Amino acid sequence: MAPSSNSTIEERYPALKAQRPSLGRRPLLLLIADEFWSLDARTWTALASIVADNPPGPQPPWAHDRDEHDVGEDSAAAPGVVVRTDYSTGSDEAWAAFCAALRDAEHEFFADQAPVGGNSGPDDGNGDIEMVAGPQPPATESSAADSDDDASTDEEDEGESSLFAPLSDAARFDNISNLRALRLLFDVSARATPGSGQQHPADRGGGIQHRLSGLHGLQETYDTRGRTLWIFDARSRADGCARLVSEAGDVATGDSWRARATHMAELQAGLAARALRIDFGGLDRWDYNERRRNMLEADAGHAAVWS
Repeated sequence: MAPSSNSTIEERYPALKAQRPSLGRRPLLLLIADEFWSLDARTWTALASIVADNPPGPQPPWAHDRDEHDVGEDSAAAPGVVVRTDYSTGSDEAWAAFCAALRDAEHEFFADQAPVGGNSGPDDGNGDIEMVAGPQPPATESSAADSDDDASTDEEDEGESSLFAPLSDAARFDNISNLRALRLLFDVSARATPGSGQQHPADRGGGIQHRLSGLHGLQETYDTRGRTLWIFDARSRADGCARLVSEAGDVATGDSWRARATHMAELQAGLAARALRIDFGGLDRWDYNERRRNMLEADAGHAAVWS
């Protein structure tokens, strides 16, 4: 969390961990976050000023505790995490086609960026994007039978680069909200609300004060450690898009913006290089139902994710 809330975690985390040893790092942090957001307004005023005056510090000791939902090393290396949330009939083929389109877009992007005779990522002037071995699109039942025939192709693809790590697990991700995906995969945190004291996109829509959009000068965020969350949902089957989820920005945490698979590689490269920033252009383009679902789940706290 933010520097000002670290003392709260230092006091509560060891005790909660001893009381509930079966819980991983993220549910424990979320329990503490629920306590954090229940503080009185006077305490909030003091905390908000401390957060605003303190830059991010080093990783706290609990950051190294294991969590069952930690992304694997191969997936963690890719800056973009694509979570499949649609598992309805026919979605296997749609997911496979989406991943294939994403791979094609990556190949085209890297081909345009790589210098002749070289194999480097796009450079924004501050350094190259690290290129990592990318996972193959998931196989459907029909394509699994052809795996032996495709062995030589797989060998050829080894060493190719990917900006994305696709995650497909119905037990964890079926029809989950943007906020739940953030809470499963990343650690909860908090920061000073952008433009505190001034109206900004997150505070619009009736002037609602909420932990996701800004409450008493603070906002709930998620520590993605440089990664970006994308969501493949039921609409993706029709529009070929994925939701780009905001974990911390000038909108409410959990708001999203749709982008086509054919454009995602370029967008992800720009985001990873910090050469691109996605927002809503200062307009109220966020989805009301999506934000409402996120806020209701945030209000439910730990119980909305872990029992």
